[in-house]
Amino acid sequence: MFHSFLQRIEIAWWDFFIASLTHITPLQQILRYLYRLWKRYSLDMYLKFLLLAAVGGFLTGMIIAQFTVR
Repeated sequence: MFHSFLQRIEIAWWDFFIASLTHITPLQQILRYLYRLWKRYSLDMYLKFLLLAAVGGFLTGMIIAQFTVR
């Protein structure tokens, strides 16, 4: 019962996603750009970007906490 419910949700999601890709031009452009980035850079580069963003976010949070908590 639950499995068939999940299948129906998945089919509804893909129907929505395919219809969105067909009709929404900015979404097509964003996915085209992301695909080009995916092909251009290696997995190591993505991990470095992710690590840089995580460290930057952590440091930003620590700095904001120092100035707001007294």
